Amino acid sequence: MEHIDWSESVETIEYTRPEEYCEQLAIEFLENAQRVVAEKGSFLAVLGGGRTPRQINAKIIELSSNYHVDWSRVYIFLSDERWIEETSDHSNYKMMQETLAGPLGIDCLYHIYEQGKTAMKAAEKYAAYLEEIWEKTGQTTFDYMLLGVGNDGHTASLFPGVHHPAEGGQMVVCGGKGPEGLERISLSYATLNKCDRISFLVNNPEKIEILRKMKKEWDPDKFPIQNITVTKCMYILSEQ
Repeated sequence: MEHIDWSESVETIEYTRPEEYCEQLAIEFLENAQRVVAEKGSFLAVLGGGRTPRQINAKIIELSSNYHVDWSRVYIFLSDERWIEETSDHSNYKMMQETLAGPLGIDCLYHIYEQGKTAMKAAEKYAAYLEEIWEKTGQTTFDYMLLGVGNDGHTASLFPGVHHPAEGGQMVVCGGKGPEGLERISLSYATLNKCDRISFLVNNPEKIEILRKMKKEWDPDKFPIQNITVTKCMYILSEQ
């Protein structure tokens, strides 16, 4: 993969108030959804789980009446998922369904987990679903992504020390076990890079320090997020 200088491909936007941070990310999602549906006829967004995304989703619901979006043309894809029943509080599907897809009436959130199936088989089926939606909408890329940054430099469920090809290969991979001990399924680097621009959540001192380190050190195995080569926007929530 061609090395794209980290500092040249990253835009940083810094906030000190959590309320403003979440509101701006909600506005970004809504503005993109409104614009892209009008221009292309459909909006394909990749979102992740976690505590901050819950807050952003709540703000999206609160502000949604200010925008003209045909939600029947919006597709939401999970960047990654724990291999656990979707009734579990560990499930990103459950969180996204309860906090965003359900309230907005979006019925295309894909069920990744299947009881009795292996994680590998589920990854293959998720990849097939992505290709099906791209064919249906006439698109070959995603329109928007909002991803997290881990304290160790991981994103989605692509962790340090777990090798996945940065180009080509599978669209969806098994990422190994997360900190809670559950198997993970994740979009691959190649799939995450199928987007014109990706926004990242950077919301604690440890993650801010990782960004500082990555500006000085190029090591995609150590810092998995460096395998994301498209233009990036880092939304940074710093302490006052």
